[in-house]
Amino acid sequence: MSFDEIRGICGTIGMIIFIATFLVGCFWALNPKNKEKMIENGNIPFNEE
Repeated sequence: MSFDEIRGICGTIGMIIFIATFLVGCFWALNPKNKEKMIENGNIPFNEE
């Protein structure tokens, strides 16, 4: 294998990992059971505790 072939394969693998991480993050953030936790975390800067 040449350097160009390896570079192309690594680029493709990196893109697949990035897309998979992005999709998992979107699924987690939009999951209805996490709604209360997300609202609570969004109000952290406004709490004066």
